[in-house]
Amino acid sequence: MFIFVNLFVWYFWIFVLLPTHECGHAAAARLMRMRVHAMIIGYGRNLFRFEAFGVPIEINARPLNGLTIALPDGHRFIRLRFWIFNLGGIGTHIFFIAIAVLLAPPTDIWSFLGALTNRPAWIETFILANAFLFFANAIPYKINMPQGSYLSDGYRVFQIPFARIENLIPFEKLTERLEAWNLLRTGEVLKAKEKYLQLVSENPDDMLAKHDLAVAELSLGNFAFARTVFREALESKEFELPAMNLLVKNNIAWVSAILGEPEMLAEADRFAGEAYASNPKLVNFIGTTGAVLARLGHYQAGLRLLEDAFGKTSETAARAANACFVAYAYAGIGDFKQSDHWMNKARTIDPDNACLGILSKEVEAFRAKQDQ
Repeated sequence: MFIFVNLFVWYFWIFVLLPTHECGHAAAARLMRMRVHAMIIGYGRNLFRFEAFGVPIEINARPLNGLTIALPDGHRFIRLRFWIFNLGGIGTHIFFIAIAVLLAPPTDIWSFLGALTNRPAWIETFILANAFLFFANAIPYKINMPQGSYLSDGYRVFQIPFARIENLIPFEKLTERLEAWNLLRTGEVLKAKEKYLQLVSENPDDMLAKHDLAVAELSLGNFAFARTVFREALESKEFELPAMNLLVKNNIAWVSAILGEPEMLAEADRFAGEAYASNPKLVNFIGTTGAVLARLGHYQAGLRLLEDAFGKTSETAARAANACFVAYAYAGIGDFKQSDHWMNKARTIDPDNACLGILSKEVEAFRAKQDQ
């Protein structure tokens, strides 16, 4: 019986230690005089956003992973600083294991294992949870997650000594971009737009800044402008790499799905299909493919993807937009009760969402057609 109790306790410790792991990264960053731009725990519906010690922190409904973003203030000892920053997470587990062993040293391995079956083993499960997270993060590997490719701490620690400095700091204005990105994530779109406009004014040839400005304009409902910039980005040198190229193709497909113009949908279907095939776990690709399928009349297939994307998305605007498309797809199959439910959910999440005006009209058109 106690083995099941202790399995539950072990799970409890895992979820407690995940944010602690990210705090280890943040502490190491501060030690290395790096600015911590964001600490994100999990994915899916956002539960809390707050700031602690100058660090924006986000807690989401599915606390299965974490991300801490930090940058140094210059190139001095940059490899060492990034190396220690990435060691900060796994270092917390070594520290906690050492403290637990000092507080309650096991007499031998058999008594340690026996405690798991004979009594509630809070210390033993704490040690095992830390050991699990240590190895899970120390082993070098790369996997696809809803937010994108996840590189383990071990992967990064192994990679950093061999990385070129320009790859560690990809472009000069990264700090300003991260500030704007944070504003965009938290729904402060106008402030994000101001920062992107400043970046573009300082360097009119910076296609990356233009692309990010287009993302902000997209959130404000300037769909035609966003689509024009995305198409320009598709032909630019900055977006030649496959991952970047697929990202901008997905953005073009998303805008085309919102606009719903028949002449755009064939291309949108092709672009979304390429992006989704490259990484079917990436939430942006899931949502776009679902939206395009719904626009093409494949409502059931679109619903499956759109509801999946909605559950995995944290950003307010993206969640509301996905909800709008779910409402559209339900209207397409004639289920107006569910359609109204999802449209109301979208309005609750983000009452100013740019997709509401377009897709609510589409839902009403379906309703009027059925009533005829």
